[in-house]
Amino acid sequence: MNYKNRLYQVVENYIAKVGEIDAAEKNLREQEQRETISRVHADEHRAEYQKQRSESYQAVLTEIKQISADHAAAVDTWNAMDGEKLHPDAEILKLDIPMNQTQFQQLCEKHKDNSLMLSLLCQYADRHRSEALYADRPADANARKRDFDGYASRAIGVCREPNSIAAAMFLENSGVPASCSYDY
Repeated sequence: MNYKNRLYQVVENYIAKVGEIDAAEKNLREQEQRETISRVHADEHRAEYQKQRSESYQAVLTEIKQISADHAAAVDTWNAMDGEKLHPDAEILKLDIPMNQTQFQQLCEKHKDNSLMLSLLCQYADRHRSEALYADRPADANARKRDFDGYASRAIGVCREPNSIAAAMFLENSGVPASCSYDY
């Protein structure tokens, strides 16, 4: 499952719902200006729209938090220790054989779906900071969780301010870390 897409869809649906409520409120204001609705009825409609807006906001917050929890659980499952994940390439890392960026990148690509090997690669790179191992390595479990939590926080901010520039950027998928898009 792609949790980024699931979260995006929830936010997109919420923004569409808020757009519908905004349109209904605009229509209500126009009716008030034309005096085709009484003030009492307009206030009743306004209260109902406010209630719908509040309920929708609470529902989307709950759903975002659930998606974040589901994502964390999926990452934990992906990251579970399993001896079958240990690849013979681990011996290279254990021997501390120097490698260049291209070699390191090749290993990262080869083991991008293997959490144990990825963890070993990250540890290797951390031990060899002077070797410029700045390859595009896939994110480990902690980075995946951290990045997704940041994405979920942005989603909450967008729902709080659905008519903001941040909301427009969110809907354009601007600035989304690649680690948020992994499938589990």
